[in-house]
Amino acid sequence: MMATGEGALILGIDIGTTSLKVCLVDPLSKQVISKQAKDTQANVPSDLGSEGNKQDVPKIISALNSCVSRLPKDQLKQVRDMYLFHIHFLEHKQIL
Repeated sequence: MMATGEGALILGIDIGTTSLKVCLVDPLSKQVISKQAKDTQANVPSDLGSEGNKQDVPKIISALNSCVSRLPKDQLKQVRDMYLFHIHFLEHKQIL
C-alpha cells in the first residue's frame, strides 16, 4: 500500500452484476492507493430467464458496506470526491 501525500483522494465504486469493487485513488499521481472487492451474490433468478433477472439491493448495499469498512480509516478521511461506475451501462457518474 502506498502512502499518500497531502491532498484529497477519490473513492471509486464499481457496481457490477456479480461483484462490487471500491478503490481509493490519488488524483495527482493517478495511483490506486487501496482497493477491496466482494461478490454480491445479489442475482435473483426469474422465470423469464436472464432477461428477467433482478438484483437484491440489500445484498449490494451489504457488499458496499463490507468493502468500504475494510479500507484504511485514515485514507477514508481524505476522500473529497466519489465516482460511481456501473460496467453494464459503460458509464460513470460523479456523485459528490
